[in-house]
Amino acid sequence: MKEYFLKASRQVNQHILLIGLVGIFNVSLLNGIMAYVSLATLVSGFFIVIVVNGRIAQQINKKELSAPFQIIKDNWKNYLIAGLVLAAPILGFNHLNKLASLSVEQHILLKEAIRTIIWIVSIYVMPIVFLKKLGFVSIIAGISYFFQNIKQSMSIIPVVALMFTINAGGYLWAMEKIQEGVEALNVMPVMVVLNIASTYLSFIVFAAATIILVESYQNRSEGEVNA
Repeated sequence: MKEYFLKASRQVNQHILLIGLVGIFNVSLLNGIMAYVSLATLVSGFFIVIVVNGRIAQQINKKELSAPFQIIKDNWKNYLIAGLVLAAPILGFNHLNKLASLSVEQHILLKEAIRTIIWIVSIYVMPIVFLKKLGFVSIIAGISYFFQNIKQSMSIIPVVALMFTINAGGYLWAMEKIQEGVEALNVMPVMVVLNIASTYLSFIVFAAATIILVESYQNRSEGEVNA
C-alpha cells in the first residue's frame, strides 16, 4: 500500500500552496469582528477544497483538467450535500453536549473521536462525489465500499488516526493556554501550523482513496471486457 501514498503525495504536493491556504483559513478561534473575517475565510476554504479535490480526482482519473470555476460549478452542490450529511453527527453531538456535564477536555476528545470515526468509514465518500458527480448517493456508495473493502483500506486508517492526534492535541493545548489567560491571537500561530499539517493529511487520504477507487473501477471494466 506504500505506493498509494507515494502516488497520493505526488498529486497533493502539486497543490501545496492552496492546501496551505485551506489550513490557514480553517482555523477559527476568533471572536467579535474577526469572527466575520474567519467566516469569510472558511467560505473561501470551502471553494478551494473543491478545486483541489476536483483537480486531484481528474489527474488520478487521467481526465483533462477543467478550469477552477467549472470544477466548482460541477461539484459544489454534491460536495455541500455530502459534507452536511457527514457533519450532522458532529452538530448533533454539539447540541447534546449542552445537556450533558462534560468538561472542555472531554468535549474536545469526544468530538474529535466522533469526527475520526466518521472520517474512517467515509474515506471513499468524497472521492465518489468528484469521480461520479453524486451527492447523497455518494455517502451510501462510499460507506458500502469501505465495509466491503476494509482490508484494502487499513493502510489509510492510521493517517486518519494521526489527524485525530493532531486535532485533539492542538485544541486541548489551545484551550489550556486560553484558560491560563493567554490571548487567542497568541495561540493562533501554533494552531495554524497544526491545522496545515492536518489539512495536508486529509488531502493525502482523499488522494489515496481516489487512487484505490479508480484502480478498482479500471479492474472492474477490464474484467467485464474480458468476460
